Amino acid sequence: MSRFCKDVVTVVLGRSVIRASQFVSFILLARFLTVEEFGWFGLISSAITMAVMLGSLGLRQSIAYHVGNGVLTLKQSMGSIACLFPLLAAGSSLAVFALYGKSTPATSYSFVLVAVGTAVSCALLIAVLQGILLATGNIKAFSLTETSPRVVVAILVAMFVVFGFLNLDTALASYAAGFLVVAPWLFFSALKLAGGFSLPRWDQLKNLVLFGLGFAVNLFLIFGISRIGIFVLEHYHEADSAGLLFAAVRVNEILLEIAAAIGIVVFSNAVQKNVEDADFVDRTSRLACLVFWSFSALGVVIALVGTQMVTLVAGEKYAGAGDALSILALVLGAASANKVIYPAVAGRGQPFFGTPSIMLGIIFSCAAAIMLVPTKGLVGAAIAIAGGQMVIFLSYIVSFRVTYKTPLTRFLIPRMCDVRQILSVVKRRLGRRR
Repeated sequence: MSRFCKDVVTVVLGRSVIRASQFVSFILLARFLTVEEFGWFGLISSAITMAVMLGSLGLRQSIAYHVGNGVLTLKQSMGSIACLFPLLAAGSSLAVFALYGKSTPATSYSFVLVAVGTAVSCALLIAVLQGILLATGNIKAFSLTETSPRVVVAILVAMFVVFGFLNLDTALASYAAGFLVVAPWLFFSALKLAGGFSLPRWDQLKNLVLFGLGFAVNLFLIFGISRIGIFVLEHYHEADSAGLLFAAVRVNEILLEIAAAIGIVVFSNAVQKNVEDADFVDRTSRLACLVFWSFSALGVVIALVGTQMVTLVAGEKYAGAGDALSILALVLGAASANKVIYPAVAGRGQPFFGTPSIMLGIIFSCAAAIMLVPTKGLVGAAIAIAGGQMVIFLSYIVSFRVTYKTPLTRFLIPRMCDVRQILSVVKRRLGRRR
């Protein structure tokens, strides 16, 4: 098995644990919180995730790129993190609290401030320190730091259910505790790996931030597309509607984990290896094409049983989310391919390559949500999210056509040799098991 495949398997296994843990948390939260409380949990946790994505300034990817290409040392990277982290954590935490701190039905403002501040700060520290792991190709440690917070959350939520204390407050506390447990361990592990600190120069900080901003903005917008419907629903309707859509989105995201794992490994490989443009384009287009059609086939199956799947997972009170899940599943192939294409290009030092495509997607999603949600509610929000993903995918392949003269068919028509190779591997593995 190639190193690439081994890394993919490692991350897939790690992310499988993540999603298994989140699946447990999701089931417990959905079933033991009210739909309104679940909606608020979705709103706040989504806001925290987006704040970390934007507030980290893309330092995870920027550090990985600069260290992987010999521009920075590990010690200089640790020094840069130490200088920037306090400001980034404080600004990001205050942004989330300003958005939802006073409107959430939690026990008190001070509790929300502590929970949000802890979650944002620790999640942000984990994100930037992961750049050290990606730069050195330490995929196992990276996978562990991704997995552990979610496992802790699942355990705590389960405990609160057993003792009858699960509510919005304890759910937020569990979410924050997951990151709090892992952040200190990762800090000292990264410090040991780097061999200490080295004071960064101003030009190093400037280059890190400017390069990382492309990643931060793009990833923020990509994640925002999957959440824009939730925020618009909460504005025009009630938190109950946001809870239903959050349930559909979370189920859909479970199915995207393999694509996300491939994207992470593609990026880690790209920052460490010099590949000719022709090989890069060929590899990216073939991989994206296979991912697109594989997940599209899965999406059709999910679309046919959307209501049954949501009901089975979350309970009868979420049956209304079935149509939304079916709509999201129909563009599962495009959403999965997007998670492969952007990391591949960004890892080659072009973080702003996908920005126009992503901007088109977010503009489409926002416009569609504003037009459809007031009248069509949950279904309108799902259409807005799905349409944004498809716009990004089509725009990506057009961008490859313009930049690299790549025929559109490379992204849309799989090569028979790739199909035969996959079938051969599957057949061989099944034969071994027998």
